[in-house]
Amino acid sequence: MSNNRFIELEGTSNFREIGGLKTSNGSKLKPGILFRSDELFKLTDNDLSTIETLNLKLIIDLRTPNECKLKPDRLPLNLSLKVVNVPFFHQKRDYNQLQIMWFLITNSRKINFEKFIKDHYLNNAFERTAEIGKVITLLSDENNLPVLIHCKAGKDRTGLLSAIIQLIAGVPLNIVLEDYLATNMYMKRKMEDAEKIIRRMSFFRVSSERIKPLLEVRLDYLNSVLNEIFSRYGTIEKYLIEACNLEEYSLQNLKNNLVEKS
Repeated sequence: MSNNRFIELEGTSNFREIGGLKTSNGSKLKPGILFRSDELFKLTDNDLSTIETLNLKLIIDLRTPNECKLKPDRLPLNLSLKVVNVPFFHQKRDYNQLQIMWFLITNSRKINFEKFIKDHYLNNAFERTAEIGKVITLLSDENNLPVLIHCKAGKDRTGLLSAIIQLIAGVPLNIVLEDYLATNMYMKRKMEDAEKIIRRMSFFRVSSERIKPLLEVRLDYLNSVLNEIFSRYGTIEKYLIEACNLEEYSLQNLKNNLVEKS
């Protein structure tokens, strides 16, 4: 896949467009209106100048309150730029990064990390339905565009939402999956650094192979949750309307906002 949708910044690794892809009916997602990223804590002055050129009107931050407090976004001084926090976390449990790291390390021998991540995706899809509905509703308002959606690594919470948005807009599933997997390329160095930190904290008791399911995105992660959505609801549209209480007009507005006219 072409990386011309990737925006190279000094303080992020995974800042790129959700749009710009071809749909199954020959149309195209509009470029320049919908972006995704990892955390914005380390943005440099040069990065801020680049981001200003995107003319963002809204940032949707999927991180938990603890994540936001620990590493607050560094943003352009644009008074018209709104930030909305729509936190995705399991059953209102908001552990800080050190607590999560310690839990994973001390339980590394008995936790199936691959299943752990799959369950994380299922939790986001079926326990955070109100939050997903809120994000899609925000995107359906053209006054909020262009929009940036981000979480900590921009790979799981943001990755799932990006896939849902692309599928709504009519991007073929194989292209959605390919775009999802691109995170592994963009985040490679950052994930290698994270692996070293985890191994050191565990006094090298946790092997690299044991850690990888936590740090990578894998086809099975996204396929598993999408298959469950399709099994329960048949289509992404029905899932959003029935599970996420999205209004049908909001869904149609979203499609109109995202897809170029033929």
